Amino acid sequence: MVRVKSARILIAAHKFFRNLPDGETVAVPIPGDFTEYWTKADFMRWFHKCLSEKINREDQRNWQDLSRQYESDLKHDCRIVRDYARGIRWPGINMLNLPELKARFPHINNQRTWLE
Repeated sequence: MVRVKSARILIAAHKFFRNLPDGETVAVPIPGDFTEYWTKADFMRWFHKCLSEKINREDQRNWQDLSRQYESDLKHDCRIVRDYARGIRWPGINMLNLPELKARFPHINNQRTWLE
């Protein structure tokens, strides 16, 4: 069947076929020099099949259950890193709370000013 690379293309195709009169066919180019002729019903059947496959697929990602303290530390560290990227410097040492961000951004974790 047809593979769509962009959600924008899929939405445009859905709008096109939704407005297509019943019984009219449209040539749909398939990769590999092959063309199929689809009606509105053919497209809707394909669209709903793809949609249900996307919804019902087995999601293999592992999600973390974050504690309140971890989320609070993450928000704090994100603010420090974002400010540093914007050119705002907060003087001090050990500014980051999370060990993974301390290891990734040691230059942000230990910002020294000319006053020290």
